[in-house]
Amino acid sequence: MISVCIPAFNCAKTIESCLESVLSQNDGGIEIVIVNDGSRDGTQEKCASYAKKHGNVTLYSQDNRGQIAARQQCIRMARGDYSVFLDADDELCQGALELLNQHIEASHSDVYFFDWRYDSSTGQIVSPPFRREGAISKKEVVETFSRTGKINAMWSHAVKTSLLREALVSGFEDLRFGEDAVQSSVIFAKAATFYYFSTPFYIYRQNSFGVTHALDISKRYFDLEYVRQYLYVYYLRLADKEKILSVDEMSRLHNNLDAVYLENTINLIWQCYRHLSGDNIKWIRYLPKSSLFRSASRLSVCVRLPIRYLFLVVLVKLKVNNLLIHLYGLIGKGDAKCDAEGTCG
Repeated sequence: MISVCIPAFNCAKTIESCLESVLSQNDGGIEIVIVNDGSRDGTQEKCASYAKKHGNVTLYSQDNRGQIAARQQCIRMARGDYSVFLDADDELCQGALELLNQHIEASHSDVYFFDWRYDSSTGQIVSPPFRREGAISKKEVVETFSRTGKINAMWSHAVKTSLLREALVSGFEDLRFGEDAVQSSVIFAKAATFYYFSTPFYIYRQNSFGVTHALDISKRYFDLEYVRQYLYVYYLRLADKEKILSVDEMSRLHNNLDAVYLENTINLIWQCYRHLSGDNIKWIRYLPKSSLFRSASRLSVCVRLPIRYLFLVVLVKLKVNNLLIHLYGLIGKGDAKCDAEGTCG
């Protein structure tokens, strides 16, 4: 049996289409585990209706504790041999679970990767995470995880439920951005066998009311920085203790990691200037002092980044951001300082 785990928070607009995409699957050996994470928009009522109508749908409700806590509750409740995570605003492709079952019966790997695409209105398929279909080495998984971000999301792979229980993490409950990378890294470290099949499995929808979009920009950044430091240690362990990576490979992955997170940070800067507020101004003023931006000069040599990103780094380092803040007439709201830990006051 396959468990489809759905953490749900304020998703009343999409939860029905999400659940229908699972219930319409051809494979009968499916259970759906929904954890309602303190929703306030009618999500609870809609999920309760499905649980009442369908014997393979289980609903658990809790106070709002965040995505990691909701997923971990799903894992504790899952009864299937394998589990798939599905965000409440996304869907599964038709026939996805039947196809997954076929691959499970053929190889019994710990982790299965698959292709995914954007919502059905565009049908755009994201470029494959791996070059070939079939068994994948742990080293290939780690390098793809660091370089592309295509397998970071918890919904981008199906995992043995017993392995998920071994990979439960603690101490990250406050994360609201980048938590998928933490959870996935633990799974990849503990798994022994991996398999990739090049068939669209998952439909991803980017919306304006999801958890990620609801976060304030400075919170996103400090979460990103926390995850980046965590992954630094993760790669060190893979090189030092598990000998999966050489020292040179570890250094290259560190550079890749900095490049990916620098790009994400600069995207946040764009958003910050579009939505200026007192907190965002404090964050912009802190950025040139951050460890990520201190590494920007080294990255410009080690990693081929797009010119516009390097140009933006230079702008921030020259504090042109303060001029922009002044032009918006908000400079008086940003006088608070941020310490090395990112606390503004």
